[in-house]
Amino acid sequence: MGKVYRTCLIGCGRMGATIDDEVKSHPKSNLWLPYSHAAGYVAVKKTDLIAVSDTVKEKVEAIQKRYNVPKGYTDYREMIEKEKPDIVSIATRPGPHAEMTIFAAEHGVKGI
Repeated sequence: MGKVYRTCLIGCGRMGATIDDEVKSHPKSNLWLPYSHAAGYVAVKKTDLIAVSDTVKEKVEAIQKRYNVPKGYTDYREMIEKEKPDIVSIATRPGPHAEMTIFAAEHGVKGI
């Protein structure tokens, strides 16, 4: 199968993990599901969702359980430093995206 990419998710909200619930009842949802970042990573055999982060601990725990993710963090920096992912999805509000992107790139993440 080749390399399996270690992936992490920053932001356990709508686009990061739960929007699939909103669109699955649409008549043509089979054309675009999975839709969230987490669901996409879980669906692709070449990616392994190893950790998620969000500032709200309850969201982290819910998404860990929902997608069977082994590690959860409330600080994305700690997650990136400890997990050393190949790919990171940033699914937060737009404001902190630049800071998160720069941090991830400076810490060796190749796909952001």
